[in-house]
Amino acid sequence: MNKLKIFLLAILIIISIIIINRAMYYQHIEATYTIEPEKLQFENAIVKWINRPTPVTDKIEIKQELNLDNKKYFIITFGKWEGYAELTKGPNNKYKMGESGYGDGSIYDCEIWDTNKGKYIILFCKNKVGVQYAKVELEGKEYKINIPKKDYIITFCEVPDSTKVRFIDVNHIKFYNINNTEVRLEAILN
Repeated sequence: MNKLKIFLLAILIIISIIIINRAMYYQHIEATYTIEPEKLQFENAIVKWINRPTPVTDKIEIKQELNLDNKKYFIITFGKWEGYAELTKGPNNKYKMGESGYGDGSIYDCEIWDTNKGKYIILFCKNKVGVQYAKVELEGKEYKINIPKKDYIITFCEVPDSTKVRFIDVNHIKFYNINNTEVRLEAILN
């Protein structure tokens, strides 16, 4: 009978440890992923994020949005500034801030981003000059990214998980119009 009590006590302790670990995990998730999937919540979270450590704005405008796997990407504007933001979706279907950047002038960023399902070239830019597609040379391969007919663009192309670079040299990106004529980056930035 003594062995049975010890066995039951051991089982009870193991179950208690599992329950406590699960509770701590879910508490961590709820504390980390707090942004509800609503436009106003995204805007408020991005404003709070970009105001670190010095406030720069009290309001942003979301110009474009891309949902890709467990990530959400935005092009944002405020005042003379344009920028981007990345949020990550958690297991509770809420989001946390990933990163952001902004500057005056035109939005332009092209780099490799990771999601829970793979790696992608993601291009953030304006398209006021009729660009139809871009070709990106990356680690000896060429990737074609179609560009939609919108003023603000977030578009992407999947790349192998083995891709090692994060930032793409601007000299390895070429833009083309409907006539397959190259469009200089300077035209896109103005």
